[in-house]
Amino acid sequence: MGETRRLPLPAILGAGSVLLVAGVAIGFRLADQAASDLVDQVRPDLETMLSKPLGHPIKIGAYQGLRPWGFQIGPSRILPAAADRSEISLEKLTVSVDPLASLRQWRPVVQLQLHGTKVQLRRGADGAYWVPGTTDSNQSLPNIG
Repeated sequence: MGETRRLPLPAILGAGSVLLVAGVAIGFRLADQAASDLVDQVRPDLETMLSKPLGHPIKIGAYQGLRPWGFQIGPSRILPAAADRSEISLEKLTVSVDPLASLRQWRPVVQLQLHGTKVQLRRGADGAYWVPGTTDSNQSLPNIG
């Protein structure tokens, strides 16, 4: 009868490590693609939803990848409106979940980090620098703590 041959332990550990790293890389790539698709899907509705109460049209930038506990969005703008010509631009926006604060408050806590923010306030015809938009009387604003 033939002798059974066993693979040496270093070969098993090396192959296992390669498979683990490949699995993590593939999983990260799939998660990144899913997040990109989600951002692209909700962007138009989110721009419309946020534009009404702000009174200014919003253009949310392109998805720029996953970050620890969140993701990053590229250059975004709050555009001038008819009532006032004020505008805001961001180089990038990082959206992340704060796990410790979420546990303390027993609800998700989202952090927004604004990078490269430029605000240009221009006085409107009535003297106001920013004229907020209107909301439906039966629609409540989001609960932002």
